[in-house]
Amino acid sequence: NPVPGQPYLDGMLNWMHGAAFAKKGDIEAAEAEYTTLQTIRQNPELGNWRANVNSTADMLEIASHMLAGEIANAKQDYNAAVSEFEQAVTLQDKLRYMEPPDWLQSSRLFLGQALLNAKRFEEAKAVFERDLLLLNENGWALHGLAEALDGLGDGAAASDIRDRQVAAWAGANVELTAAHF
Repeated sequence: NPVPGQPYLDGMLNWMHGAAFAKKGDIEAAEAEYTTLQTIRQNPELGNWRANVNSTADMLEIASHMLAGEIANAKQDYNAAVSEFEQAVTLQDKLRYMEPPDWLQSSRLFLGQALLNAKRFEEAKAVFERDLLLLNENGWALHGLAEALDGLGDGAAASDIRDRQVAAWAGANVELTAAHF
């Protein structure tokens, strides 16, 4: 941690570390990061401090739901993951407008992937389509949308979306295997 003792930054690191642990399957370490994040969120000053234009309390609330969703996904409790990511999306949508946005990554990508994991393809399709309205030709959302269409048995539409994803992702050095890292 390059700046220890900064509650907002400490909490964001807890979210990032916890998400990495969850992705690697270390649920115990991810849950420890989540617990520490919840302790940090109790600091009453967070509501007075700004990430940029939004309060650090609001940002850490999103991070909390994101991490809880990542942990639920790692446990293959996809309905719990969907619920957590839905709350993160709602909170992200309520943030004050800022360029660049205070919360940089679309939480819809995580929600859409959790819906895919739960085999709730119609809902996933709607989430990715909404993300594409907000972030035109987002390669991650295009990948997720193609997966949702495949799940719905619409291979022709999925193929068309994959063509768009290839064009959007041209020049990238990462192959997508999910709608988010």
